[in-house]
Amino acid sequence: MNGPPPPASLLTPSLAGAPAHQLLLSPRATFLTSFFGGPIAALILMGINLQRLGRLKRETAALVVGGVLALGALVFGWVMLAQPELLGSLAPEGARRGGSWVRRLNNLLGVMTWGLLYLRMRVDLRAAELSRGEFEKPWKWAGIAMGSSMVLHMMVNMAAAYSTL
Repeated sequence: MNGPPPPASLLTPSLAGAPAHQLLLSPRATFLTSFFGGPIAALILMGINLQRLGRLKRETAALVVGGVLALGALVFGWVMLAQPELLGSLAPEGARRGGSWVRRLNNLLGVMTWGLLYLRMRVDLRAAELSRGEFEKPWKWAGIAMGSSMVLHMMVNMAAAYSTL
């Protein structure tokens, strides 16, 4: 019998060669990692999402702004740990410890970086949530982002400690 092929076999060749779709990292996971890891972690995770969306080159300006925020956090951390008296007159009496200012600014800049990049891809993230309803488990990438952020901050802390000797 030479009848027409079954409908499922008509779709098989076109679907077999399709590239595997990569899931995005969830907005909630990237937000929490950005809050605790700061702007460096936000850049890493949101950069992964932009790369998976195929928009990494198109969003270079947003990534540069995020990079400036990350650099600002590192410079502020170095200044506050090496020369805490520079901000002493601006800080309230109970908040003149440099370490707490550095942590709070890092949290704030991490959320700002996440927000900037989230606004650039919110439509894509919402579409992914509505169409598939799932995101990739972020633990591996969150660990890499947090580890990278910690290493850079430790290097800044060591540089600040050695510059005050």
